Amino acid sequence: MKRFILLVVVMMMLAACVPPGEVFIAKSKEAMKAPTHKEAIEHYGKDSKINVHSHKYYSGLADIHAYYGHYVEAVNAYTRAIRNSNKAIYHLKRGRAYMRLHIYRDAIIDFSYVVQLRGKTLSIAYVERAKAHVEMGDFKSAISDLNKAKKRGGESVTLLVAMGELQYKMGKYADAKTYIQKAIQHESMNPELYYLRAKVFYKEKDAFQAIADLNKALEIDKGHLDAKRMLAWIYSTNTISTYRNGEIALKFARELFEINNDLEYVEVVAAAYAETGQFAKAIDVLKEGIIISTDLVQKEDFRFDILTYEKEENIRVW
Repeated sequence: MKRFILLVVVMMMLAACVPPGEVFIAKSKEAMKAPTHKEAIEHYGKDSKINVHSHKYYSGLADIHAYYGHYVEAVNAYTRAIRNSNKAIYHLKRGRAYMRLHIYRDAIIDFSYVVQLRGKTLSIAYVERAKAHVEMGDFKSAISDLNKAKKRGGESVTLLVAMGELQYKMGKYADAKTYIQKAIQHESMNPELYYLRAKVFYKEKDAFQAIADLNKALEIDKGHLDAKRMLAWIYSTNTISTYRNGEIALKFARELFEINNDLEYVEVVAAAYAETGQFAKAIDVLKEGIIISTDLVQKEDFRFDILTYEKEENIRVW
């Protein structure tokens, strides 16, 4: 009995020694094991004394939002963390969230702030800023940043991926694949690398290899949202019937919508319904998307798809 009491006391003392910030980090990582975003957020707040003035609390919350693809919420939470503590890592993470929202100018501002601090994340900030420049079509600035990153951090996997993405955007698919495959040699269990190579294969009209890489990404990380989305789109819309599978497409599309009821998945869900012959459901999904969306171009795309499905025809693209 005395030994048991002593053990309890020791455990309590050890728990008391854990810095408050580390508790939030641990809870955030634990919450990400939940099947849905909502459950993860509930788990994060459960049985914990929330300190709204803690930058680490907001950082952990933002990490959860980003993990489940809720990038607007992630940006908001990282911003709150920055207001409490203007750390470079929060700017870096917020910049990445901006990238996923296609808000590249704000991403560049965040990455530039990290560059100015010239800390240990300097080479990473150069790489991330290069990616933003690529998305904006400024390849000259992207190449300059990547050269600076290589000079300061060497030829890391992050750099190889960025070089691959640059070549991909420039339409140099063979070169893109070379860089990504080199990165895979260093990190063979990184699902993101297989997803990126799948994008290159698909541009090269090699659906077989693209599907194989996407399945490999999901084998490593069954929750990889981008891989699920791309597979669902290929299985629903590819011009070659061999590569279409409506049932699997619908399975992935529904999983995506359950995790994140986001507009970027609307067309994928609708295409999956149409591929299984459920044109009425496809139309309903798109009509709901039109109501929710504030993007006029996106609304027009949804209307175009509706016209196709009203004729009970499927979308076929490559």
